[in-house]
Amino acid sequence: KDFIMKKTILLSALLISSFSCIKEKGQDCGTIMITADWGNLPKCNDMRFIFYPDNGERPINYTIKSGIYTFNLPQGKYKVLFFNNDTKNILFQNIDRYEFATASVMPVSKAGITVNQPDMLYGTAIDEIIIEEGKSAENKVKIYPYTKNIVANINIPEEERPQVNTITAQLKGISSSVLLSARRSVLENIPAETLMNTQVQLDGNLTMTCTTFGPANDKSSSTSEVTSVIEINTTYKNNTRKTITADVTTVLENIREEENLNQAVIGLKDMGIYVAVSGWKPGTASGSINK
Repeated sequence: KDFIMKKTILLSALLISSFSCIKEKGQDCGTIMITADWGNLPKCNDMRFIFYPDNGERPINYTIKSGIYTFNLPQGKYKVLFFNNDTKNILFQNIDRYEFATASVMPVSKAGITVNQPDMLYGTAIDEIIIEEGKSAENKVKIYPYTKNIVANINIPEEERPQVNTITAQLKGISSSVLLSARRSVLENIPAETLMNTQVQLDGNLTMTCTTFGPANDKSSSTSEVTSVIEINTTYKNNTRKTITADVTTVLENIREEENLNQAVIGLKDMGIYVAVSGWKPGTASGSINK
């Protein structure tokens, strides 16, 4: 075990040392400073940067906690991915290849349909930066949300409130992965679903929230469209059940296209009658969707 541990530590040391640009090793170095515009998004100082050399060499990884993004790199062309490094339940896959790197959440069921909610993930992709020997450059980029926070509200009729035993809600027809370089959810053969967080207020207002990578449907694909719905299941004290399904495909598509938005608020008015978009945060929009 000690031999394996020493070997692992040595390998880690070699990997870390290879990330630096060292003039004595014959590398021609340059400096790049990346300035990030977070807009209204919550700023995170713990960030991971991955530089992908254009010549196909191994990606160069950095973890930065200072909020100052300055790097000394061998000259050449690079593609760059960077995102917050404080996530706990997100699995990064194919991270060694810029075009195929994804962030995913693990399923909670054997069938793989029901998935966990992802942590909030922010970042961006840079298609090209050029490092020149002995020169300093600056690249200004905007940070975007890879995940979206969905908030839905519905009012339980006053006459029904005393009879309600339990209420659960699920968001169905979503993706469990996002393509980091394109900032788009990945189209999957089996659309995923996730259990929403629910809270009932004294006035009968039911609030349902969840975080998602976005809808499973992809407009760029020729495959049949996937419908995204919120399904609300109510169990009453007399053991009867009531299920309401609200189509929120339009809402999820709109918030995915609006890259500066990371939260949509949906009003499901008069439980089971009709559904309408009541507001957006931040920004404004209006429209209606069918039940």
